[in-house]
Amino acid sequence: MDEDGTDVVCVQEPYVIHNKIAGIPRKHKICATGEGRHRAAIVVTNNQIDSLLLRQLSDEGTVLIIRGESVREAENFANVEMSKINAWSKRNKVGFNEAKSKTMLISRRKRKEAK
Repeated sequence: MDEDGTDVVCVQEPYVIHNKIAGIPRKHKICATGEGRHRAAIVVTNNQIDSLLLRQLSDEGTVLIIRGESVREAENFANVEMSKINAWSKRNKVGFNEAKSKTMLISRRKRKEAK
């Protein structure tokens, strides 16, 4: 992780010993939650990046973090972006079923649609 300059790493099925993620240097921030075996984690390798683990939206298999200069800024940013997603889903008549949703990727980068 350190050699290639990667700032944030998404880890699927991390190596776990006694329900704790192992094999990642302690100098990195490991974001994971839940009581059972962790099936997902996000590792922040750049200590200049402030991130907040959203525990209410995370569990053993899903990890969500947000970046901000402060907790309040991160919360405000998350609320604004979730409001945009909610408005988009209403405009496009799309519903999200928590029980069926496996992954949701939210990005600022616009994807070019093939025509």
